[in-house]
Amino acid sequence: MNIVPKIKCLIVENEPSAQELMLDFVKSTPSLTLVGVASNAQEANQLCVTKKPDLLLLDVQMPRFSGFDLLEMLPKPVPLVIITTAYKKYEYAIKGIKFAVVDYLTKPFDYKEFSDAVQKVELQLGVKRSDFDAGIQESHIEKSSRILTVKVDRVDKDIPIESIIYLESADNYVKIHLLNAAKNSLITKVTMKELASLLGNTEFVQINRSYVVKINQVKKVTSTSVRLASGHDLPIGSSYKSYIKDFFAYLTSSI
Repeated sequence: MNIVPKIKCLIVENEPSAQELMLDFVKSTPSLTLVGVASNAQEANQLCVTKKPDLLLLDVQMPRFSGFDLLEMLPKPVPLVIITTAYKKYEYAIKGIKFAVVDYLTKPFDYKEFSDAVQKVELQLGVKRSDFDAGIQESHIEKSSRILTVKVDRVDKDIPIESIIYLESADNYVKIHLLNAAKNSLITKVTMKELASLLGNTEFVQINRSYVVKINQVKKVTSTSVRLASGHDLPIGSSYKSYIKDFFAYLTSSI
């Protein structure tokens, strides 16, 4: 059996919270293998020379030198590029034509958006994700189907992860608030800790003891609350304030 090499990717991102999110996304993508993480253009330039990545997951706004400054520094041909930015993609589309920019991800983005962008890279490199899927073990949350299965009234209920807005705990129960569903919420007998651990921290973040929110649903963050795209304003717990401020620091310019 022929062994298909994975796509070597380098994360170039200066915000620690965004780095952590990208690391989780890369680990969840079977066709990718991480060769390094850089916090600035100088580090990224050195890693590109030594590690020779196939793909750059590249933040545009960085101290001193921008992501496009980095692309100018690199010897040709440059790796394929997925731009990650807090700005709208049209602001960089013309610059991107000069380089091998495959796609643009506007922060905050979720795993599905990330995965769709990587699939464009796979297509350009002639890589089939199915070549890697056999090695992935099944879990309670299926990565391929993006479904969370929980018990509702003693019956298994499949919930598309993309439809979840936020989770609200009440003792040993959790109310799952949904987007564009016949019922805008479901209640399951499970603790918040158990359910949050199933979903992981790649697409969701806990803002207090009672609420876990979908990252890409967050539209505004203040010192005391988080506003979601649905219009819900949810309070930030006092012990979570510092973490939430750092976590959403890379959104500051877009909220």
